[in-house]
Amino acid sequence: MGKGGALGGPQAEHQAALDRRVLRQEYRKLLGDAVEGKEQLQDAGSGALKTMLEKVELLRDKVEKPREHAVDADVFCHLTECGLTMVSRGHAANQGRTPAALIAMLRQAYGGDAAASSGPLHPEAMQWAALGASAAAYVARAPGVGCMLGPMDVPPKARAAPAQRRQRAAEPSGEVVHAQELATAQLGGEQDKQETDRNVLVMWDCLQRAGGAARFVPLVLNHDSFAQTVENIFTLSFLVRDRRVSLQTDEERGTLVNAAAKGTAAAGAPMQLMLSFDMEGWEELCAATRPADCLMPHRGPGGNAGRSAGGSAQRQHSGGRRRRDEEDECEDEEEDEEEEVPVDVPTKRARRRSSR
Repeated sequence: MGKGGALGGPQAEHQAALDRRVLRQEYRKLLGDAVEGKEQLQDAGSGALKTMLEKVELLRDKVEKPREHAVDADVFCHLTECGLTMVSRGHAANQGRTPAALIAMLRQAYGGDAAASSGPLHPEAMQWAALGASAAAYVARAPGVGCMLGPMDVPPKARAAPAQRRQRAAEPSGEVVHAQELATAQLGGEQDKQETDRNVLVMWDCLQRAGGAARFVPLVLNHDSFAQTVENIFTLSFLVRDRRVSLQTDEERGTLVNAAAKGTAAAGAPMQLMLSFDMEGWEELCAATRPADCLMPHRGPGGNAGRSAGGSAQRQHSGGRRRRDEEDECEDEEEDEEEEVPVDVPTKRARRRSSR
């Protein structure tokens, strides 16, 4: 309906208001009929409830404004109460459907003539393809939500109770320390650190299986989760920081991740990986890269998907990983200069930034 016409605009609005008024009158008439014929609607053998619902569905297609939605909700609420009463009466009178009745209805709907001619045990006595097609709509995949590791796992801090004033001064005492609370607070950070160590080992194992060199995008991209793609980039930054891998730009293959030679990982100053990444860039990478080319496995809610890839290598190298982290912290205190490694990600918003 156009709004630009000076003459047609008011007339069209007036006609629309009249149509909505007529629609509300029809709804009120249905509601009055439903209230008067309540006993008939609650009768399972009359079929009046189904007929009334079909009329309401035809009117619902014309609803556009909140007032019509409110009237439609009143009618539907009344019909719902009638249906609930009908079901309650059926259970009270032991007239509910049994498993045998369900099988009989399925055979009536999907059995056809083959059920009577060839016997109930014949493979063609039921149209299984038609039955499966009818049930397929109820088992469709539903979208979910993926969360990044770290901030989403931090529990909220409990509000401290106000201290009560004492009538008399108490003797000074030392600070009360609860060992269990300290252990719980330290456990959260330790678990995050162990999860990051596992991801580092899994990525290193994927890089070794790829021959010691892989393209940047297939190494970090996860088609099923934007959050895990960000975690994979964060994991790669640890390998870059420790000089265990190096990034090189190739004109044909793009940015390559090369494993460092044995014995040269800790040489030189620590390095830093920085890049700009957002949801739009992730969608462009997913469109340009096949899922079969991605190297990092998808991690489930418990983070167990990548543990088998590391295997025994995690148990052998986890201690060395912690020692390298402690050495890096000492080097950071000495204010060593950090070098930036540019990453050429083929996205519109990917750009280079300096670390300082």
